[in-house]
Amino acid sequence: MPTSDRKRESLTSLQKEVARLKRAVEELSTLNDLARSIGASLDSQQVMRTIVHRSLRAVNGEQGVITLVSRGETSDTTTLIRTQLGSSEHTKFHLDRALLGWMFLNRKPLLVDDPRHDERFRGVKFDESISSFICVPMMVKSELRGVLTVYNKKEGSGFSADDERLLAIIAAQSAQVVENARLYEEEKQLIKMREELRLASRIQTDLLPKTCPQIPGYDIAAGTIPADQVGGDYFDFINLEQNLIGLCVGDVSGKGLPASLLMANLQA
Repeated sequence: MPTSDRKRESLTSLQKEVARLKRAVEELSTLNDLARSIGASLDSQQVMRTIVHRSLRAVNGEQGVITLVSRGETSDTTTLIRTQLGSSEHTKFHLDRALLGWMFLNRKPLLVDDPRHDERFRGVKFDESISSFICVPMMVKSELRGVLTVYNKKEGSGFSADDERLLAIIAAQSAQVVENARLYEEEKQLIKMREELRLASRIQTDLLPKTCPQIPGYDIAAGTIPADQVGGDYFDFINLEQNLIGLCVGDVSGKGLPASLLMANLQA
């Protein structure tokens, strides 16, 4: 081989290696930036918005969406986040059932360059604006918790295997953070519910009679056992006139704090 050809080949190899190293540095920077951005947040909506924005920048995509899968329900999804790079608009969007079903079965990254002619999704109606997409699973302890999808490469012929690999890493890194934020919000909601029940229980206890009337020849006892810590059962003794006592018994519709407040209105 002539010396000039060897030099040209060496230069080409060197350029490829420089490009590979540059891409690796950019990927590490993206992942570190993402980890810093979402690691300290427990707001699931903010976490998902950040993941989508970073993903779009990482692979130069036009639109992105995170689909959260309801726990234990393979046919259901929760509210999603869809965003377009350079836009603050976030709207509800549902990943097609066929695509979600494919992810449940395969649980691996999916790159589609021409969705309308892909045999795996024959019969699926894709939005006219979608020309290509990458779909990657968000797994937590071997369970599918969500799906990250990025649509349409802004420049070039389409998404690459490197784009697919990077999104898969982003999804794997982000899945537990999203799950932690979701669990934190569930815990906050549970604490709020417990506080409502505690308040309702106190209201109910204060409204019900502490003692029963003492009437010669009669043994009178009354009590209530709520089905859900606090119920809508109501009773009262009302002095109507001399030697007459009214007994009021009711079952207020509902349970918890609303039932207790309705019971208070009834007594008033």
